[in-house]
Amino acid sequence: MKRIDYFPTGRVGMKDYYCVEKGTHPNGDHVLHRIGCNWAPEQRDLVIPLGWFSYCLEAIPEAEKHYEQVNGCYYCSNGCHST
Repeated sequence: MKRIDYFPTGRVGMKDYYCVEKGTHPNGDHVLHRIGCNWAPEQRDLVIPLGWFSYCLEAIPEAEKHYEQVNGCYYCSNGCHST
């Protein structure tokens, strides 16, 4: 996992820190990532921090407060990946 210095890293209890990409993929998805994912943008201004969650399914509703179309990253949030 890569180190991203702009958000907390590691775990708090059984929770990971999640963020959502501001930009969209070709299909319109804003992708949800756990901090440390190799596929997450490295620049802070390209993501919205969401907070600590036990599982990606808990982070999706928080991301949906910002964007209507959210999908979990295939690599770090596969349980929430649908396309």
